[in-house]
Amino acid sequence: MEKEVMILWCAHVRGPDDVVACADYEAAVKFCDKINAVAKTVAHLDVMCIAYPAVWPWDASSHADGLARNNGYRAPANEVCTNA
Repeated sequence: MEKEVMILWCAHVRGPDDVVACADYEAAVKFCDKINAVAKTVAHLDVMCIAYPAVWPWDASSHADGLARNNGYRAPANEVCTNA
């Protein structure tokens, strides 16, 4: 019997090149939508910032740590990147 592999999701925020752990794909999409909406408001400043859902690049332990601390994106991450 094959072991099921769980995909760990994140939001990759290009520009600042941040990776934010998200609980699942849907949470990553919602988080990216919020980041991209904010980025549109500063587009006139020639600030390159775009967020997209991506597979978490590190191990499960670091993903859990990222969910716990939200990688500095406290307000939006608490709102959309957790199951709470």
